Amino acid sequence: MNTKVKIGGAQYTIEIVDDKNKVCLNNNNKNNTNLLGDISYSKQCIRVLKLPPERELRLIIFEILKCIIHEYNIRELIDDNGNHLTIAIDQLSIGLGEALESVGVTKIAE
Repeated sequence: MNTKVKIGGAQYTIEIVDDKNKVCLNNNNKNNTNLLGDISYSKQCIRVLKLPPERELRLIIFEILKCIIHEYNIRELIDDNGNHLTIAIDQLSIGLGEALESVGVTKIAE
């Protein structure tokens, strides 16, 4: 599945892959086979591992939120070292995922 989403004027492709070894988009993470999702701002691509629908939706939301934070430079969700505050972003993705699921959205449109 490849879906396009526009964030901050940029068109990002969302890719779902079946193999953990294909999740990584960035050279600095090549040895990390524990990644469930990755984002490349330069390639404008979000890639996530195929998971059960509710986990996959929340993972895609998590990566989209990171992208929004990056594109709109939301400093409140970035620490002093330039890293995303992943706990807060994870909580937001779970809450947004639950809200979308409650109205019948279980996956990102293909």
